[in-house]
Amino acid sequence: MESHRVNNSADFLEQFITLIDKAENFIYEKKITSIKDSRSLHTALSPSHFAGAAIGGVYPAGPFDPDADTLFYLPTIPDNSPDEVKDGFYRSFNDHFNKMIITHEIFPGHYFQLKESSRNPHIVRTVFGDDLFIEGWATLCEQLTLDRGWDDNNILTRLAHLRKRLENAVRAYSSVQVHCKGWSKDRMLTFAVEKGLLAPQFAENLWHRVINSPFQLTSYFLGFRQFDMILKKREKNPKFSIQKFCDKILTSGSMPLDLIDEATGS
Repeated sequence: MESHRVNNSADFLEQFITLIDKAENFIYEKKITSIKDSRSLHTALSPSHFAGAAIGGVYPAGPFDPDADTLFYLPTIPDNSPDEVKDGFYRSFNDHFNKMIITHEIFPGHYFQLKESSRNPHIVRTVFGDDLFIEGWATLCEQLTLDRGWDDNNILTRLAHLRKRLENAVRAYSSVQVHCKGWSKDRMLTFAVEKGLLAPQFAENLWHRVINSPFQLTSYFLGFRQFDMILKKREKNPKFSIQKFCDKILTSGSMPLDLIDEATGS
């Protein structure tokens, strides 16, 4: 899986731009949603003050101007970094991981969900989005699209998703251990690398996130479990439609998890 990768920032950016188009076409071809998007997305390498920290993300326009550009900053590393550091970065952000993560971050994940949420009449849901909903939905999108043939059912892309699931569990577990059990930085880094299979620089980044965003880090694992449970329940109905299910999620706003089951019930 890790052997399939680019090795410079220009190719990295071009790869993601191409994947965004493919993911958008895929969700409509597979009838995952009927909601049409007027693309308002600016994709770029993360700013220089982010570089070297493997930080990126989706920064939505928000409810006051939903059609303004959402910023999609890619995690990146300077091209003049030491070879072993660059190798570790691009091994982690390999082709298969990137094909999977684009469904988490853009279509039908964060970009699409947050943009639709910004149109919700319940303004509180937009301004104070629920992390469990936001990250749970985006993580479900990885599995949901893979189950419907994303990347031609490539087993290595499925493996990348499962590895990300492991990372999400490590995030939640590490946050609890540091804040409730007194784990030191060294102990957490060792656990993240040896048990979580994170590259050392990603483990270092995890430490900073554990300190600064302890609750948000648990949302990937906990939110996905709730969404996955609801989806499996709905799929038992012979009349189940993935398109209707996703449309309801995307237009519901970012609601507390205990309301999701009712919101998708009919």
